[in-house]
Amino acid sequence: MAAVAGNYLWHPDGHPLLFRAGESLGEAGQVTAAIAYYDDLHTTATTHLGPDHPDTLATRHNLAYWNARVEDHDSAP
Repeated sequence: MAAVAGNYLWHPDGHPLLFRAGESLGEAGQVTAAIAYYDDLHTTATTHLGPDHPDTLATRHNLAYWNARVEDHDSAP
Protein backbone atom coordinates (compact mmCIF):
# COMPACT_ATOMS: atom_id res chain seq x y z
CA MET A 1 0.00 0.00 0.00
CA ALA A 2 2.57 2.57 1.10
CA ALA A 3 4.95 1.48 -1.65
CA VAL A 4 2.30 2.20 -4.27
CA ALA A 5 0.96 5.47 -2.82
CA GLY A 6 4.35 6.77 -1.74
CA ASN A 7 4.43 10.29 -0.33
CA TYR A 8 0.74 10.92 -1.02
CA LEU A 9 -0.20 9.14 2.19
CA TRP A 10 1.95 11.59 4.17
CA HIS A 11 0.71 14.95 2.88
CA PRO A 12 -0.06 17.00 4.89
CA ASP A 13 -0.30 14.42 7.71
CA GLY A 14 -0.19 10.66 7.93
CA HIS A 15 -3.31 9.12 6.40
CA PRO A 16 -5.41 7.14 8.91
CA LEU A 17 -5.08 4.09 6.67
CA LEU A 18 -1.39 3.91 7.58
CA PHE A 19 -2.30 3.47 11.23
CA ARG A 20 -5.23 1.16 10.59
CA ALA A 21 -2.99 -1.28 8.74
CA GLY A 22 -0.80 -1.70 11.81
CA GLU A 23 -3.80 -2.04 14.13
CA SER A 24 -5.24 -4.69 11.87
CA LEU A 25 -2.05 -6.74 12.06
CA GLY A 26 -1.98 -6.64 15.84
CA GLU A 27 -5.69 -7.32 16.24
CA ALA A 28 -5.35 -10.34 13.95
CA GLY A 29 -2.81 -11.80 16.37
CA GLN A 30 0.21 -10.88 14.28
CA VAL A 31 1.80 -8.87 17.07
CA THR A 32 5.40 -9.21 15.88
CA ALA A 33 4.32 -8.09 12.40
CA ALA A 34 2.55 -5.08 13.95
CA ILE A 35 5.73 -4.20 15.84
CA ALA A 36 7.82 -4.40 12.67
CA TYR A 37 5.22 -2.36 10.80
CA TYR A 38 5.10 0.42 13.40
CA ASP A 39 8.88 0.46 13.71
CA ASP A 40 9.15 1.09 9.98
CA LEU A 41 6.22 3.54 10.07
CA HIS A 42 7.92 5.53 12.83
CA THR A 43 11.07 5.90 10.74
CA THR A 44 9.04 7.00 7.74
CA ALA A 45 6.89 9.39 9.77
CA THR A 46 9.99 10.99 11.27
CA THR A 47 11.38 11.53 7.78
CA HIS A 48 8.17 13.00 6.34
CA LEU A 49 6.73 14.84 9.32
CA GLY A 50 9.54 15.37 11.82
CA PRO A 51 10.09 13.85 15.27
CA ASP A 52 7.61 16.05 17.16
CA HIS A 53 4.64 15.79 14.80
CA PRO A 54 1.54 14.24 16.43
CA ASP A 55 1.42 11.43 13.85
CA THR A 56 5.07 10.57 14.50
CA LEU A 57 4.35 10.49 18.21
CA ALA A 58 1.32 8.28 17.54
CA THR A 59 3.55 5.75 15.77
CA ARG A 60 5.81 5.67 18.84
CA HIS A 61 2.79 5.11 21.05
CA ASN A 62 1.51 2.28 18.85
CA LEU A 63 4.96 0.69 18.73
CA ALA A 64 5.16 0.75 22.53
CA TYR A 65 1.60 -0.61 22.81
CA TRP A 66 2.29 -3.64 20.62
CA ASN A 67 5.65 -4.25 22.28
CA ALA A 68 3.82 -4.43 25.61
CA ARG A 69 1.30 -6.86 24.13
CA VAL A 70 4.00 -9.26 22.97
CA GLU A 71 5.58 -9.12 26.43
CA ASP A 72 2.17 -9.82 28.03
CA HIS A 73 1.69 -12.75 25.67
CA ASP A 74 5.13 -14.19 26.38
CA SER A 75 4.65 -14.03 30.16
CA ALA A 76 1.13 -15.55 30.16
CA PRO A 77 0.81 -18.92 31.92
